[in-house]
Amino acid sequence: ADNSKVDVDELNIRTNSHIATQCLVDEVNTTISEGSACRYANAIDHYLEFVSSDDILETDVQDLRDYLKHMARCNYRKRTITVHLSAVKKAYKWIKIDSSYQVEIDFFELDEISPADFQTPEPIKREALEADELEALYDAMNCHRDRAMATVGAEAGPRNADIRGIKIPDVDLEAQEIELTNTKSGGSYAVPISDALAVSLRHFIDHKRSAYLHADDCEILFPSKEGGELSGTRLTSIVKEAAEEAGIQEVVGKSVSKRDGMDEICWHRVTPHTLRHTF
Repeated sequence: ADNSKVDVDELNIRTNSHIATQCLVDEVNTTISEGSACRYANAIDHYLEFVSSDDILETDVQDLRDYLKHMARCNYRKRTITVHLSAVKKAYKWIKIDSSYQVEIDFFELDEISPADFQTPEPIKREALEADELEALYDAMNCHRDRAMATVGAEAGPRNADIRGIKIPDVDLEAQEIELTNTKSGGSYAVPISDALAVSLRHFIDHKRSAYLHADDCEILFPSKEGGELSGTRLTSIVKEAAEEAGIQEVVGKSVSKRDGMDEICWHRVTPHTLRHTF
């Protein structure tokens, strides 16, 4: 792909730094997927917020070290620190090699930074739901749309964003399969679905979906109540709240907010990603 011709408005990639945004747009489909670019954008914004700047040219390697130390103190896992380190490194190296901007960075020192330099908690282990737990989760959901989303998550294994992004043309009820987008690595793939899920989706599309605002004006299979695509936080809340109602929810880990180092974040056992592990 010739990404020098890609219009930033065509991609869902935004950061508070126009230079970092240019970098990520330029790298999409060459060194990273659009899904990775979106995760990198979020990481870069957290980094710039920490250093109180919206210009990545004003930061340096010591700022990055201080930021990663802060993340480690906040009990963020090695995997998360790795993503944030990779995002900022990507931006610095793009500025140095592929742009006309200048940044005062010692690249030998930058390459020496490793996630292994920081003490981090053990990774949170996600466990699959048992069959009876899955049924209890479905029963606790109060509408057909939510049960159908959860069933797709457990039967087909898509990520949060991939569930929310399913469009009606992606569902082939005759062949009994769904074409899923892979927002993490790019591309798409077809996944077979059960007879029961096919019947459920047909009933939802034919009889329930039209009740949602502006449902006829968009192709999203599972629209929000306000119309359009559900947010990631809303889908997470739907699953977590149903798990609480079903009595199968528990806290499996804790960390501290990267933003201010004060607010405690609880990691729950049952989330949309738990459905992927169940698949």
